[in-house]
Order: sequence, then structure tokens, then C-alpha cells
Amino acid sequence: MSGSGQDHRGGSSRGGVPLSIGLVNNASDSELRATEVQFLRMLRAASRGFDLSFRLFNCPVVPRSAAALDASGKPYADIEELFDTPLDALVVTGMEPSGRTLLSEPIWDDITRLVDWAGEHSVPVIWSCLAAHAAVLYLDGLDRSLLPKKLSGVFACNLVQTDHLLATGLPARWANPHSRLYDVSRAGLLANGYQILSHSDEAGVDVFLKEQCAPFLFFQGHPEYAADTLLSLYRRDVNRFLVGDSNDFPSAPRNYFDPATEAALAAAGDRARQTKRGRRDIEAISSLIPAAVTRNLWEQSAVTLCANWLTLVARSERRTRRRGIVSARPVWSRNVTGGASLIQ
Repeated sequence: MSGSGQDHRGGSSRGGVPLSIGLVNNASDSELRATEVQFLRMLRAASRGFDLSFRLFNCPVVPRSAAALDASGKPYADIEELFDTPLDALVVTGMEPSGRTLLSEPIWDDITRLVDWAGEHSVPVIWSCLAAHAAVLYLDGLDRSLLPKKLSGVFACNLVQTDHLLATGLPARWANPHSRLYDVSRAGLLANGYQILSHSDEAGVDVFLKEQCAPFLFFQGHPEYAADTLLSLYRRDVNRFLVGDSNDFPSAPRNYFDPATEAALAAAGDRARQTKRGRRDIEAISSLIPAAVTRNLWEQSAVTLCANWLTLVARSERRTRRRGIVSARPVWSRNVTGGASLIQ
């Protein structure tokens, strides 16, 4: 199913023009619907009186089956339509890495176009996961680094930038899920003018931002995740090992399962490695995973952060111009080294 990217409304009206949010969903077919639901649910919960409408977009370079789009139940428009759509803000999701470098990822060119378009038109953006890493590389030439092993779990994060509007109402410390193979360093971000909103001693940088022509907000973690998302991803990674698509048995998400389940999964994984994925080990692992579901410890903080972001969107240059209020604004430009600059 494809189409015009029509509005999907949610939230309650505060009067005036509703906030129109675009979602560029780069998730794989198997995760397309879940990713859509997670982001829209989080933003709707954060609306707090704003009248939100959503437009959904798909990058044509991402392999997409008709069945996956039909399962969504909502029309996805080609990303080409986005550039002529009057949006107040944008959310760009990541995808599971498929290339050795960000420049070899299928969505690289589309991400660069979105960065330029958002900068030129002062559109606030949330960049998530791989999209965040790609945007940072394109903006400032700051590349991600491969972690020794996949980072997966729920990690305590500390509020760092306490005086920013985005920090309003957030606790000094909260939990947030992470699931990634790569990292951008705190030192590198700070050296390139980014602000760190939250940081984890275990997981590194969590949420960070950069004030461009409009605020760009970056998620290395996944505040949109449902309580069982890490469980689903762990089950997927285990299945890949069991069928031979991966040579590495995945470590259980940290701080997610109860200690007894985590120990049992580690022991079952050790046996599976030794027995070359024996049927008994497959059954043992499969029986453990469905029984281990955690509760969502991050939802309230995620909703508060997004409510603050929506407030920024409502105050943005983009929104005021759409309402007919004209003010001077910086002009977006790119420098020759691959970073972005602003001409005042």
C-alpha cells in the first residue's frame, strides 16, 4: 500500500493549527509496524493538549513488501513527497546496519537530503539510532565506532543538560533501553558543538542535541520501545544463531531479565555453542525467553522528553512562519569538509 501520506490524527486540540509531524520509517518489514506504533504512541501520549497529525513516509531504497505496508494499515508516501509537504517537525528512524560504513547504507543519500531539507526549512527533527549516527557524520564528519559487542539492555541515564527546555520535568536519573552495535563518543560530540542531554556510565551518550536552524534531537537509545521490544529483538538474535545465520550467541539484554533468567540463558547459550545448536538446547532457550518479560521503566521519562520537544516544535521558526509571523533567520549552508554551517 502506498499513497499520499495522509494525516493520522492523535491528541487533543489546543486550538489553532495542529502540529503536523512526519515519520520517516526505515525499519525492516518485520519491524515496520511495531516501530510506527511505538513512535506514534509515545508522541500521542506526550501531546498534552496539542492537536497532532502524522504523515508517514518510506525511503524507496529500503526493500519493502506490499504485505508489510498492508499490515501497517496506514498509507506510506514516497519520501519524494515529503519535500513538498508542510510539516512542523520530523522523526527519522534508524534501521539495522547492513553495511560496513554509514556511506554504504542504503538510506545514506536520503538521510543527507533530509538533513539539508530540515536545515534549509528550519524543521525540528528527532534522529533515531542509525539515522542519528548518519546525520552526525554528514553534519560534522564525526563517525561512529564499532563496539566490542552489541550493546543491549536498560541502562541508568543521568540528566546532564539541566537548564535546557528539553530537561523540564525530567528526573535527575532515569532508565532507557539501548540496542546498538555502534557508538558516537561524548568527547567527539562536545568538540563539535553538540549538547549532551543525558549520559549513562554503562551505555555512554543517551540523548544529545544540536541547535541548527531548528533544533536537532538525537537518540542513541530507544525511549520509544515498548516493554517487550528488547525481548523480541533478543529472540530474533537467538533464532539467527540457532538457524546458523549468526556464529555468535547473543548476550542477554543487561538489566532487563531477572538474575535467575539471565543466568539460565547464559548457561543455555554456552551449551548451544558446545553442541552446535542441539535440539535440546534450542528447546531450553525457547522455553526461557517467553517467560521473561520486564515492565516499562522508561515510559514516563520518554513522554516528558517528547512533550518538551513538542513545545520546542510549537515555538520553532518553522511554525511561526507557517502562521504568517515573519522574522529574520539564519541561512543554512554546507561547508566543503562535510560538516554544516550557518550563515547569520
